Amino acid sequence: MALKAVVLYNFQAEPGNNELSVREGETVTVIDQAVGGGWIAAQNSSGQSGLVPEGYLLIGSGEGGTSRSESRPCVSNPEASYPGAAEDDNSEWDDDWDDQSVSSYHGNGHTEEEGGTSGRIAHGPSVKISMNKFPFSKGPNPEVFLLAKPLANSRDRLPVYQGEVGPVWLYPTTPLDCIIADPKKESKLYGLKSFIEYQITPNTTNRHVTHRYKHFDWLYERLLEKFGPLLPIPSLPDKQVTGRFDEDFIRMRMERLQAWMTRMCRHPVVSQSEVFQLFLTYKDEREWKAGKRKAEKDELVGPMMFSLIEPEAPELEVVQV
Repeated sequence: MALKAVVLYNFQAEPGNNELSVREGETVTVIDQAVGGGWIAAQNSSGQSGLVPEGYLLIGSGEGGTSRSESRPCVSNPEASYPGAAEDDNSEWDDDWDDQSVSSYHGNGHTEEEGGTSGRIAHGPSVKISMNKFPFSKGPNPEVFLLAKPLANSRDRLPVYQGEVGPVWLYPTTPLDCIIADPKKESKLYGLKSFIEYQITPNTTNRHVTHRYKHFDWLYERLLEKFGPLLPIPSLPDKQVTGRFDEDFIRMRMERLQAWMTRMCRHPVVSQSEVFQLFLTYKDEREWKAGKRKAEKDELVGPMMFSLIEPEAPELEVVQV
C-alpha cells in the first residue's frame, strides 16, 4: 500500500526548482524519502509530483495511517519568507566557459500554477523556502544549513584553537604571499576584444600565472559564495568602462589588486582554500578550466561551511574521563 502523508503547513513551490505546492491538511503520496537534503518527493491527488520539505509532512502508512490529531511543531512567524539569491546555472561566465550542465532532481514538469496553491489561502500558515540549487543552495540561506545533512568524509575541515585573544583560526606554517606585476594589453577574437592581463607570482611556486580583471571578479564571486556567511570578503576595486587602457589607471588598478590579493593571502582560511590555490597555481589552460567547473559546482558553500568548523577540544580532568 502506498505511503501517505498529511501536510502540516502550506508550502509555495519555487518556479524551476521541481517543488510541489501543497496546502495544510492535504494528503499526498510519498514517492521517495531518500532524496536527501531535507526534502521528500511526493505526489498530490491531481497526479502532480515534486519536492516538499520533509518537516512539512506527517508520514503514516496507508490511507488511514496518519492522524491529524498528533502533535506537530509550531511556526513562530507564519508569514515568514526566506528569499534566496537567484542564480542562473546556465549563464556563461566567460567566452570560453562551455559547461552548462545542471545537476538536479527532475519532477514531471508541472508548473507552479498547476499546483492550485496561492499565498492567499487563509485556512493555514504558509512558509516559503527558496532552495536555488538542489540539494544545497548557492545563496547564504540559513535554512540550507538547518535542513541539509553535512557532507561526509570532507577533507576541508576548519580547525579553531583557543589563543591568547580568544578563538582563532589555525594559520599555515608557511605564510602565503604573491606579487602582481607586468600588466600587458592582450586581445582575442582577432582583436575584437581587448583586455589587460596581469602576472601573479606566488611565493609557494615562484612560477607566474596570468589573469584578467574578469578572473579576479570570478574569484571574488566564488569566495563570497563560499565564505560569505562565515568571513568578511573585501570588495574588488571598481570596474571602469572608459579609460581602461590608460597607463595611470592600469597602474592604480594593479596596486589595488595587489592590496586585495595580499589581504586574501594573509587570511588562514581563504589562502588555503582550493579555489584560491587554483587561482595562484594552475599549470595550464586545461587545469584552469577544469578547476573553474569544479568550483562552480562546489556544494560546501555558504551556511554549510559552519559544519566544517572544528573547535579545539577542552582538556578533561581524570575524574571526567
